[in-house]
Amino acid sequence: MNNFYKKKENPEYRMSPYRIGAQLTIQSANQIQDMGKRLNEGIKNIEVSAISPEISGGIPTEHFKEMKRLSELTDSKVSVHAPIIDPAGFKENRWSEQERLNNEEEFRSIIERANLLGKNTPVVIHGANVMSQEWDKEIEEKYRKEIEEEEKKLEKIKKIKKIRPEEVKVAEEALREEKKKIMPRMMTVVNQETGELRPIEFEERERFTKTIKWFPEERLRNLNETDWDKHKLDVLSRVKEIDELEEKKQKLLSSPFIRDYEKAMQEGRKEIIKEEDKNRYMEYSQKANLIDDHIEQINQHINTAVEDIYHRLKKFGEDDKEIKSFLESDKYKESREVLKNIDEYYKRKIIQISEDEVEKRDKLRKEHLNQRAKALSNIITVMPKPQVWVSVKDFSIKKAAETFSSLALKSYKEYGEDAPIIAIENSYPNMPLSRAEELKKAIDLSREKFVDNLVRDKKLSKEKAKKVAEKILGATWDVGHINMLRKAGYSEKEIIEEARKIGKDVKHIHLSDNFGSNDTHLPPGMGNVPIKETLKALEEKGDMEGIRAIVEAGNFVQHFKQSPYPYALEYLGSPLYKFGETPYWSNLPEQNLTPAGEYFMGYGDILPEFHFKKLYGAGFSGLPRELGGGGEGGGDKGRFASGGEQ
Repeated sequence: MNNFYKKKENPEYRMSPYRIGAQLTIQSANQIQDMGKRLNEGIKNIEVSAISPEISGGIPTEHFKEMKRLSELTDSKVSVHAPIIDPAGFKENRWSEQERLNNEEEFRSIIERANLLGKNTPVVIHGANVMSQEWDKEIEEKYRKEIEEEEKKLEKIKKIKKIRPEEVKVAEEALREEKKKIMPRMMTVVNQETGELRPIEFEERERFTKTIKWFPEERLRNLNETDWDKHKLDVLSRVKEIDELEEKKQKLLSSPFIRDYEKAMQEGRKEIIKEEDKNRYMEYSQKANLIDDHIEQINQHINTAVEDIYHRLKKFGEDDKEIKSFLESDKYKESREVLKNIDEYYKRKIIQISEDEVEKRDKLRKEHLNQRAKALSNIITVMPKPQVWVSVKDFSIKKAAETFSSLALKSYKEYGEDAPIIAIENSYPNMPLSRAEELKKAIDLSREKFVDNLVRDKKLSKEKAKKVAEKILGATWDVGHINMLRKAGYSEKEIIEEARKIGKDVKHIHLSDNFGSNDTHLPPGMGNVPIKETLKALEEKGDMEGIRAIVEAGNFVQHFKQSPYPYALEYLGSPLYKFGETPYWSNLPEQNLTPAGEYFMGYGDILPEFHFKKLYGAGFSGLPRELGGGGEGGGDKGRFASGGEQ
C-alpha cells in the first residue's frame, strides 16, 4: 500500500484499486473467457478459481500460458485458488496417509501450472476441509472459570509444607498450558492408528453433591485413558489366565496317579501297569499339552500386544512430555536390558541344540516366549499411556505441515526463489486452521520442516533457508470466514484481534461480506464484516505493500447479475487515479461525476465502455483490435469481452 493511505491527514481507510482483484468463475474450466470479462471491467488482479478438482484438472497448460500473456498485455496479475481438498488427508469422515499423499500430488500439479503465470504467483490452499470443532463463547468463559478455580486450589496446596516444590512447579506449568487453550463446545477427535473420527461435546453431568462440567479436552483425556486401560487390562488378565492354567497343569501333573505311574515306569515295573492306566496317563498328558499350547498362545498374544503398545508409544509420543520422560528414565532402560538379556540367552541356548532335537528346541522356544511375556507384562505396569486419540485440530496442523513443507521443497527445487507462494487460507470456523493461532502454528511448523529440508538437501545456511521459507510459505486471510465466529458469540473486537495475530504472515487477502452466520460472499460493505478495521489490523502487524485483495462475491453475481467490483471500490474508498488523489469512488455520486443509479442501484449492467470511454475517453473498447479492443474507432465489445473475438 502506498504511504499516502497511512498519513494521519487521511484517517479514513482507503485501498488502491491496483490491489483489489476478482475471482474467476468456479463453474467452468474455461477461465480465459471469464478473465476477458474481468479485464474488460478494468480489474488489475485476477484469481483463477477452479476450486473443484475435476474443473481444476480440466484447465490445460496452454491456458495458463495464455493467461500470463493476457496479464502482461494488460499490466495485470494472476493468482490461483487451488482445489478445495484437505491437505492433512481427511476425506468422508476418515483420515488416511494415502489420501494426504494423493492431495499433495493434486496441489503439486496446480503449483506447477501456477508457475507458468509468473514469478512468485500466490497459490491459495484451504487450510482444511474437515469438521473439527464448534465454538461457543459461553463455554469458553465457563472453562476460564474452571481454570481460575484450579489456580485457587493450587494456592492452597502451596501452603501445605508436605507438597514438594517440583510438584507445585509441574501443576503451575499445567495450568499455564490450560489457560492458553480456547475451549470449543464440540471437538472432533481422530484415532491416529485407524483414521476413525469421533465427536465429543461439552456436557454438564449431575452428581448427588454437585454438577460437573465435562469439557471436550477432559473427555479426550478420558477416552485415551479408557483405551489404554482396555489394552493394559487385556495384557494383565492374560497374565492372570496363565497363572491359573499353570496352577491347573501343576495340579494335574502332581496327582497321585501320575506320580505312581511315572515311578513305576522309572523303576521298570511295567508289568503292573494295566492298559487302562496307559490310556488314562495319555489322557492326562494330552490335557497337559493342551494347557501348554494355550499358554503359548497367550504368551504370543502378550508379546504382540505389548510390542504394539510400545510402537504406539514411540510413534505417537514424540510431543508428549510424560512419554519422553519415560523413554529417558532408568526404568525404561532397565526393562530394555532385561528383554535384551532374555533374547540373547535363549538365542545361545537354541544354537547349542541340533536341528534333530525338535522337542528340546520347541521347549526352549516356549520358555523364551514365556520369559519374554513376563518381562513385557512388568513393563506395561509402568508404561505411560500413548495418546492414540487426538483432536482433529492438532492432528491437522501436524499433517498439513507435512504437506505444505513437502510442496514448498519440491517447488523450490524446481523453480528456486521464483517458486509460487503457498498462501494457506484460514478455513471456516468449524474447521482446523480457522483461528489465527492455529493457522500460525501450521505456517510456523511448515516453515520449520521446510528449513530443515533446505539445509539438508540444498545445503543452504539456516539463515538463508529461513528467509526462503518466510517468502514462499505464508497465509491467505479470508475476512468473511473469520467473521462467522459471530454466531458462536464472539464480538467484532475479537474478530479484528484475530487479524492482528496473523498479520505478519499474510501474503494474500480474500475480501467478502456476510452477516456472521453463513459464508454468503456478498461484496464488501453489504454485511457486518469489519473489513476496513481488519485491513488496518493486518497493516499494523505486517507489510501489506503489493499484497493483493481478491473480492470473492460469486454468490452475489449469480443472484443479482451484477459485478461486485464497483461496490468494493466504493466501500474501500479507492481513488480513481493511481497516485491516490481525489476523487474517490466513495464520493463520486456527491461530485456528480457518474450517476449512482447506473452502478449502485441495480438499474442495469456494469458498462466498462461507459466508465472508461465516456468518462475518461479510454478503455479496451477503443483500442486497436490487435491490442484487445474493438478495432479502429472503437466497438461494442473488446477482445476480452464475452462473445468477442478470441
